Amino acid sequence: MPQPALSHAQVESDLRRVDELVASAGRLNSEETALLLEHLHAARTYLLGAMPDEYAASLQLAKEASRRVKEKPLREALVEALSYLQSEFFHSEAPRGTEWRHQTRLKPHDPAPPGTASKLWCFFSASDTSFGIFYPKQHIVAIFPTFEAAKTAETAMRNAGFAEDEILAAPGSEMLKFFEELRLQAGLWGELMAGISRTFGTEEVFVENDIRRAREGAGFLAIYSPLEIESQRICELLKPFGPIAMQRYLASGIESLI
Repeated sequence: MPQPALSHAQVESDLRRVDELVASAGRLNSEETALLLEHLHAARTYLLGAMPDEYAASLQLAKEASRRVKEKPLREALVEALSYLQSEFFHSEAPRGTEWRHQTRLKPHDPAPPGTASKLWCFFSASDTSFGIFYPKQHIVAIFPTFEAAKTAETAMRNAGFAEDEILAAPGSEMLKFFEELRLQAGLWGELMAGISRTFGTEEVFVENDIRRAREGAGFLAIYSPLEIESQRICELLKPFGPIAMQRYLASGIESLI
């Protein structure tokens, strides 16, 4: 049975992530990663050649080879990344047998709640802010001294291959509007919201810092990054622009990246 095709935008996104896996595995420069690199390079070739069946097979072979990596953190990160690429592939909305054409949205997206106007609602999934808690899982949020610095960093990230809907720069005023709308939405949940908020003490500290910096004129850059293995590369791309804070939102908690 033919495999589902990927959109042109998804091909670009997957290509960037395959290249990141090649770079991560290549740093070991050992025999245990030789087979893995062979399958990753094959996956890259098939991805560029619009050969979905072969691409899917190479991902599976790479995943099996990654389980032989002795270094546990790298092994787990590789397996997670390859599992994500497989999931993206098999859940592609493009019809089977069609060419790999552009779609306008890659990242999961829920509609903004009624009455909200901030464009950040259109970037973050509604599920990322459930019960009024700002917790954008699978995202990195970087803070810069000015909005101009955040916009420059955004351009650099786009030039590095990040898709239109995977990255968004916002001024402090926009972030404050978003938090105010978030607070108003949270008010609808009454005591339930209050109870849940108390379980997110650390996260509240991060939000308070974000609000303070927004009032001081900081710029914000939100990045959709579902794979932890991407963190190092994103940090290296953003460092030249002088971020003053950067955090990744994980299921287990918030990780400061600088």
